[in-house]
Amino acid sequence: MIECKDEILMIKNTYGKNVWTFPGGGIEKDEDPITAAKREVKEEVGIIISDLRDVGKLSNEREYKRDTIYCFQALVDTKLVSTNLNEIKEAFWFNKNHLPSDMSSISMQIYENYEKQGL
Repeated sequence: MIECKDEILMIKNTYGKNVWTFPGGGIEKDEDPITAAKREVKEEVGIIISDLRDVGKLSNEREYKRDTIYCFQALVDTKLVSTNLNEIKEAFWFNKNHLPSDMSSISMQIYENYEKQGL
């Protein structure tokens, strides 16, 4: 989750379901989760993040796969984004109190974990 003031950046991918989710992606071989999160955010929305806060991890067993989703939060000073049009169809900053109703179920779980931690 990338946060600027009281807003959170969400994206819609060019592939998969047409739902809002948080920027992120897969971990490459021999890459740690924090490095992967920083790389994926830079690739998808052009934001360089430094300090990440751990928001927990989730298990996902969609499509008969077993994935661990590492969740982080980063604070940024600007809402400037530069989307990778091959991967990102749309990016938008939503107020934390008015998130879209068509969020992915995983994104909803991530946000609930974030709220529980009071970040």
